[in-house]
Amino acid sequence: MSLVGIDCEMARNSGTWGTPTGVAVGDIRDVVMDSQWAMAIFKKRGNRDALTKPTIRTRVVTGTFEHAPGVTASDANFDAFNDAHEDRTQLELFILNGPLATSGSLGLHAHFYVSKWSRSEPLEDAVTYSFELSLAVDHATSEAPEEHVTA
Repeated sequence: MSLVGIDCEMARNSGTWGTPTGVAVGDIRDVVMDSQWAMAIFKKRGNRDALTKPTIRTRVVTGTFEHAPGVTASDANFDAFNDAHEDRTQLELFILNGPLATSGSLGLHAHFYVSKWSRSEPLEDAVTYSFELSLAVDHATSEAPEEHVTA
């Protein structure tokens, strides 16, 4: 079975880490979850090949919010992203290949900073907000990002 993007879900946790209550973030599109390893490079005499080894992984999530103030049903999600960016606070999110409530949905459960929040006003299209989410550490609980599988 093939997945299509419309079947995937980003959910904002309004519960606790251990007992999540997901609120679907529905007014987003074109979500990309990028994972990249920094590489240590090993060079030595007698070998003309630079050898590498992965060290630290960076994961960044990007996407686009379509938002019409007073019209969009999920203003609470938009406000949460906007406030998190402006106040430099974290969002706890699930980024999954299916609904959070569906058994077997896979993805990432983590705390994120909204590190980029850009407004676009095209002449003949909807106003959108592009976002970039960067992994964050929750110093209050030391909860690390985890791969999530809905039971």
